[in-house]
Amino acid sequence: MRRISGAGLRRSAAVVLQILPLIAMGAAALVFAPRLGPTMATHWSGFAMEPDGYGSTWMSFWISAAIAAAVTAIAVAVVLMGSASRETRKMASAATLIGAFPSTVWIVLAGTTADAGSPESADLGARLGFLVIPFLVATVVFLLFPVIPETEDEVLSAAQGVPEPLESLAPNERLVWSRTITSPLLVAIAVVLVASAVALGVAAARSADAGLWTTCATLTFVALSVLALSPARLTIDRFGVRLRSGAFGIPLIRIPLSDIDVVSAETIEPVQWGGWGYRFSGRGRAYVIRRGSGVVVHRAGGSVVAVTVRDAEEAAAAANALRERSRVQQGS
Repeated sequence: MRRISGAGLRRSAAVVLQILPLIAMGAAALVFAPRLGPTMATHWSGFAMEPDGYGSTWMSFWISAAIAAAVTAIAVAVVLMGSASRETRKMASAATLIGAFPSTVWIVLAGTTADAGSPESADLGARLGFLVIPFLVATVVFLLFPVIPETEDEVLSAAQGVPEPLESLAPNERLVWSRTITSPLLVAIAVVLVASAVALGVAAARSADAGLWTTCATLTFVALSVLALSPARLTIDRFGVRLRSGAFGIPLIRIPLSDIDVVSAETIEPVQWGGWGYRFSGRGRAYVIRRGSGVVVHRAGGSVVAVTVRDAEEAAAAANALRERSRVQQGS
């Protein structure tokens, strides 16, 4: 039987905490539904006992649920895929706070309206204190997230460099290195976003609300953008280093051999490259779907491009061999 490490248990506990607000929101909707009408109180000015703002009960539910689900999915990805660093811990805590807030706000507003019997009679009162819950959840996630000592992180990051080159390639010898890069978590996030978009679309069709359609279209666009990143196909051949979306065939990265200085195999830390996904940062451009091995292409102009992929040393060796042959052929 495989034992789960202490760090793994702490990450799992953090994930459970992250999804609890969403579960609570669904449960609250079922409990409050018989006592809720189409409108609920949404705003009180100052210390006024009577509300002065109202909104659609179920439109606000679907919008809040969609936003909470999308941000929570990102927060879960940070916890499960992030390196054990202080920067990642802060990112996980912040994403948890943002994801938990829409759920908590809707529960408080819906509960206040349901207990009052009508939106006009809703008295927020002490329920305002429940809005501290997202901060408490984010704090516990912050405390649960495992952080390894800086010295261990430095040792992990030191396992990098230019691999031993392959034997010289003959002028007409064909060399193609290719791998499919897949992130089940990114696919899961896309599925959550699509499901949220479908739910909003159904709600929009029933209410004919333009705001719901706008949110639905936005979520659909984000879902398709996430699907474009996983799976992806990394190919290294006589044309250079190319990364293409597996779902849509869109070229994500294309670097000709003539533009490559050297390719190294390195440990990719998402935080150092600006996070997960297709990123632009001060270090350069990167396709990052996890923490771990990857190839870093140092371009002739000085910029760098990174791609997380297994067997990165093989990929780097193949790219360097092809680049060396290209240089020899250009010089002859």
